[in-house]
Amino acid sequence: KKITDLRNLRKLNLSNNNFENFPEEILHLNNLNTLDLSLMGLKSIPKEIAGLKNLRELGLSSNNFEIFPKEILELIVLAPD
Repeated sequence: KKITDLRNLRKLNLSNNNFENFPEEILHLNNLNTLDLSLMGLKSIPKEIAGLKNLRELGLSSNNFEIFPKEILELIVLAPD
């Protein structure tokens, strides 16, 4: 199976992996509401991440960002219930 086959996936924790490049397959997981990309060594995030309209939690700590897209600010931020 490919990660893109997991269309109903809601939580994905990729933290503490040694990726320099953002795994673009994630952009097709439209039902994600929690995504942890902390401690991965990422240098950038594609602006298309703003297309993950169900995303409510995004962990990005301890990366090596050279470029940080303003599109991240387009993600809806909701306070917890």
